[in-house]
Amino acid sequence: TTDEVISTTYGKISTTDEVISTTYGKISTTDEVISTTYGMISTTDEVISTTYGMISTTDEVISTAYGMISTTDEVISTTYGKISTTDEVISATTSMTTSTVSGNTIAFQCSITI
Repeated sequence: TTDEVISTTYGKISTTDEVISTTYGKISTTDEVISTTYGMISTTDEVISTTYGMISTTDEVISTAYGMISTTDEVISTTYGKISTTDEVISATTSMTTSTVSGNTIAFQCSITI
């Protein structure tokens, strides 16, 4: 519809403007954050990558079901929960190690069992 969120099977949701991708709950919207069945979500601007819950957003931090998230600028690597971003690493579930230089997280590894 034009104004409200409509939820359908498997967390496929359309919102105010249009649905860009609706595959197994992977969605993007133009105006607001929509959560889906498996916690795979997108936020205000666009989805850069939506593979098994690994997402990126342009404006704000979004947390997903398995703790695989990205932050303000862009996702550099999103492979099975290993995420690096231009600004900061937020968190990933299970185990995580980080290396920082001048306060910026430049690399980390995490182990996620699904």
